[in-house]
Amino acid sequence: MILSEKICVNFRRDGRKNENEKKDFFEGKVTRKTEGKITILSVDLHLVQFPHVYARIIDEQKGVWIDIALEGQIDGLLARQQYNPFWSMPCFEKDLSKIPDNIQNMLLKINGEYIVILPIINDDFNVTLMGSEEKGTLRFCLSKYYDGAIDLNGTFAVLAAAENPYDAVKKAYQYASENKLIKTHLRTEKSLDPMYQGLGWCTWNAFYRDVDERSIFKKLDEFQQKKIPIKWVVIDDGWMQYSDDERIALKSFQEDRKKFPNGLKSCIEKMKREYGVEQVGVWHALTGYWFGIAKDSELYYAQKDRLTETNSGLFLPDGEKAYDFFCDWYKYLKEQGIDFVKIDGQGNSLEFYSGKKDCISICRSLQIAADQAVHDCFEGNVINCMAMNNINVHHRPYTSLSRNSDDFYPQNPESFITHIMQNAYNAVFHSQLFYCDYDMWQSYDVTAKISSVLRAISGGPIYLSDEVGKTCDTYIAPFLDKDGNVILCDDCALPAIENLFEDSKTGILRLCNKKGNGYVMAVFNLTHEKKSTTIYSEGWEGEYVAYGFFGKKFYSVLPLTLEIDGFDAEILNFYPVEDGKIHVGDLNKYISVDGRNEICVSALS
Repeated sequence: MILSEKICVNFRRDGRKNENEKKDFFEGKVTRKTEGKITILSVDLHLVQFPHVYARIIDEQKGVWIDIALEGQIDGLLARQQYNPFWSMPCFEKDLSKIPDNIQNMLLKINGEYIVILPIINDDFNVTLMGSEEKGTLRFCLSKYYDGAIDLNGTFAVLAAAENPYDAVKKAYQYASENKLIKTHLRTEKSLDPMYQGLGWCTWNAFYRDVDERSIFKKLDEFQQKKIPIKWVVIDDGWMQYSDDERIALKSFQEDRKKFPNGLKSCIEKMKREYGVEQVGVWHALTGYWFGIAKDSELYYAQKDRLTETNSGLFLPDGEKAYDFFCDWYKYLKEQGIDFVKIDGQGNSLEFYSGKKDCISICRSLQIAADQAVHDCFEGNVINCMAMNNINVHHRPYTSLSRNSDDFYPQNPESFITHIMQNAYNAVFHSQLFYCDYDMWQSYDVTAKISSVLRAISGGPIYLSDEVGKTCDTYIAPFLDKDGNVILCDDCALPAIENLFEDSKTGILRLCNKKGNGYVMAVFNLTHEKKSTTIYSEGWEGEYVAYGFFGKKFYSVLPLTLEIDGFDAEILNFYPVEDGKIHVGDLNKYISVDGRNEICVSALS
């Protein structure tokens, strides 16, 4: 799997050139351990000369490189690039020299075998991947993010190989989890909170920061009149007290009484009593608010001993004391009737704490503390958001749900292509640890049809962000069973293997999931021209009959050919054939696999 490795010390911030390499100042080695088709890479690096001059090298984001040469011809590559502190997107570039910075995961097809590379973060350093100028070589970038570090020591990557790409990804995460190289349990060891069997609504796209109790009740009135059964609600950003300066910061754990004049508790009681809402959650940032805690505020003085000042003058929860900070807040929220939280802005931690001694340890501790507090106070029910950096996703011991992409942007059809590409390909890696949240959507948006199909296949929560007076039932009804519950797939949606190494935004994207003993596939045409595509059964064992929801047609012979209009979608249910018969559910629903209505296959010919 690996040809050779070389430690380099980068004296330039661009991370590309190494003209001033001075190896004599450092002693180091890379250790490889192999267990079957698993390879574990560790480093031991020590600055031995002029530490007062060169110690700052290790603090830089690309300060230390470890170049790994790979054997064989690369026939396919999928990488997950962190393009800002919060979100990641797919990269399909097979030329390793052109791989962008800040890669969090990588899956390669080399000589017919699939290899996944999982960077490992420990208390000592952060790890990302990038390209190298040398042919067939990957560059691991290691950094401590603070001045004065003279050592790097520990495991920095797990590599796993398999004949099936998803098996390779699973093996890497399974090894990392079992050997406690990451702090997050595998998704298969967790379950999605029962709350998500219902349809939700979030206030964000409806009101943004102008949310208040009057507006919430007005929207819930509309849902009630239209018989849309909203079972849970997220009161998003804007509900609390925060400063109004450029670096907005949290002033209190309590709600803004101008927006909630009767108190948050009264508002929530009415939501549950009069509108049938079963659970209510509120939004907050991992650091309290977008720029932490407002200095000289009520909250600052109450929590001063649990805060730390960053190099840029922000006051944030201290990693070692953050658990008590969150528990104090959550105790108040529970007293108001809050059932869960949405924790946003998690990806800021590396940037905010950068330069502090033990920066990586602080970021890890903060993430773990928040997750522990949610586990203890809300039974683990949290929507993790803006948090796809490995330092976030690898340090949540308990929670099972995490946002899988950048935001849904209303009335912007072109942004949907980015949105679906991120959700489809981030899930290749992300779904090993979490159920994937595809974000809220709007039932009347220009993308309402394809947005609804994307949520139907996702296997994650389904929740609206409709504005007052605009909700349309057309693409909501196909989600709901006769009891008003959401019909969810059993697993996380993943790209069909034939799409795995394709930049599908220029063509057809197929996403697959499972329901009962059958399967579901959503087929998206992401171009603006009608396209014809061939659909296979993805190697599923046995014989299947397919049904197209929008085409209202059974297909008893596979493969089948579909024509899909530009910027459109179809959702197919695959029913297993048993003794010449299939069993179907309600064909007016997106997911109709797991049903009891018996049909003879011969009658479909």
